[in-house]
Amino acid sequence: MSRNIKSFIGYLILAVSVASCSLLDSGSDLADVRSASLESSSPSLEHCSGDPVCLFDPTSKGIFPVGKRYKTYRHEVNGDVRELNSIIWFPAKHLVDRSPAEGVFPVVVYTHGFPSSKEEATYIYENLASHGFIVVSYDGPKSSMYSDVQDSQDIINAPLDIKFLISQLEQLSDDSQGDFYGRVNKQQIGVFGISYGAVISLLSAYVPPFVDERISFAVLVAPGPFPGITTADFGADRDIPLLYVQGTNDKLVSYEGVSQVTFKNAPAPKTFVGINGGTHLGYVEETKDLMGFAVNGHIDAILCALLEEEEDFDQTGCAVFEPSMSPSQQQDLLLKISSSFLRMNFGVFKEDQANAKQYFDRVLLNSNKELFRL
Repeated sequence: MSRNIKSFIGYLILAVSVASCSLLDSGSDLADVRSASLESSSPSLEHCSGDPVCLFDPTSKGIFPVGKRYKTYRHEVNGDVRELNSIIWFPAKHLVDRSPAEGVFPVVVYTHGFPSSKEEATYIYENLASHGFIVVSYDGPKSSMYSDVQDSQDIINAPLDIKFLISQLEQLSDDSQGDFYGRVNKQQIGVFGISYGAVISLLSAYVPPFVDERISFAVLVAPGPFPGITTADFGADRDIPLLYVQGTNDKLVSYEGVSQVTFKNAPAPKTFVGINGGTHLGYVEETKDLMGFAVNGHIDAILCALLEEEEDFDQTGCAVFEPSMSPSQQQDLLLKISSSFLRMNFGVFKEDQANAKQYFDRVLLNSNKELFRL
């Protein structure tokens, strides 16, 4: 796929992102604005009668204020210096003193799509951090919209970036003089990625020789397509919790041709949640403001239009744009799925773990008819 085409997608998203930031810089607090938006989406509670599972809303803000640190890390791979501009999102003590809260917290390393950025899913980072997760998102050295050189083939080096970041977080936690001392739960470190980022996460979690044994869970959202990787054999001994999410109206990754095969190859324990009408671009936060480019409500029309001259892109799925889910709804559903899944497995409070599990098992599909399980 050519750099110019991919860059154009990235610059569309960047333009929306910059515009959004300029509005928020006028005095609004980013976390407070997003939290208010999430809370307004809570379901009606008239029928709950105090049932904690019914009252459980995975999109709502947790008890922790969200702290944020910007870090630039550099490491060398085969003589090439790779720069990782990163943001660490973490549970903070309180709104005034946003230093890390007391406790030991699970870690999520988030990898973005191609070409996107570390800000593509702040709705996920902020939610997880408010519920007691440390999340690190970063700009891929050759896969970010900010990269001087964009090269999808760099995917074979990208797992080393995740490995390096995990080591940096462990060092932060080992530094007795720093405020992150003892904060990282080294037994609960996982990866989360969308599209190209999901393939990198897949490699890091499952596929030899890229595997980092420290990774203990994975969330893969529409991984691929990348020939020879998404259908590769998984490491048979990687029995870590996997959440796999895929939309049925995805024009880049075939639900039947890629996702079902990849999920089938994955070792247990694994969970698949499908989104009827879900697209490929709809998970990225800024696409909510790009619907003017959609055809029949399908945001992936941007991809089809820009990739129609690419020899390696299968245009079969672009013949018809069926009515599809809006990015706002799709992001709300991904947050419900991923937040409840991660909190039921790795939540820092036992009561939250129990309520998240009951929600994921009993309520998620019943209250969101667009979702299904394999």
